[in-house]
Amino acid sequence: AATTQSATTAKSATTTQSPTTAKNAATTQSATTAKSATTTQSSTTAKSAATTQSATTPKSATTTQSPTTAKNAATTQSATTPKSATTTQSPTTAKNAATTQSTTTAKSATTTQSSTLAKNAATTQSATTKQSATAPSTTAKDNAAQGKQLYVP
Repeated sequence: AATTQSATTAKSATTTQSPTTAKNAATTQSATTAKSATTTQSSTTAKSAATTQSATTPKSATTTQSPTTAKNAATTQSATTPKSATTTQSPTTAKNAATTQSTTTAKSATTTQSSTLAKNAATTQSATTKQSATAPSTTAKDNAAQGKQLYVP
C-alpha cells in the first residue's frame, strides 16, 4: 500500500484510527480534523481501492464511520460535515462501485443518507405586479364642503 493511514489534526482536534488491513490500496484511511473536531474511524479491509474512507470535519463537527469492506471501488465512503453537523454512516460492502455513499450536511443539520437526482430542469420564475391608484374626488359636493365654489358660466 502506498499510504495506509494519514491523519492531520489542527487547532484542538482529536483523531482516532483503529487497525487497518489493506492490499494494493493507494490510500486506505485519511482523516483531517480542524477547529475542535473529533473523528473516529473503525477497522477497514480494502482490496484494490483508490480511497476507502475519507472524512473531513471542520468547525465543531463529529463524524463516525463504521467498518467497510470494498473491492475495486473508487470511493466507498466520503463524508463532509461543516458547521456543527453530525453524520453517521453504517457498514457498506461494495464491488466495482464508483461512489457508494456520499453525504454532505451544512449549517446545523443531521443527515443520514439523502439522494437528489435532477435531469433537464429549467428555471421557473413568476412575477406578479399590482398597482392601484385612487384619484381625489372632484365633485361639486366635495368642493363645496371644502369651501370652494365651481365656476358656472
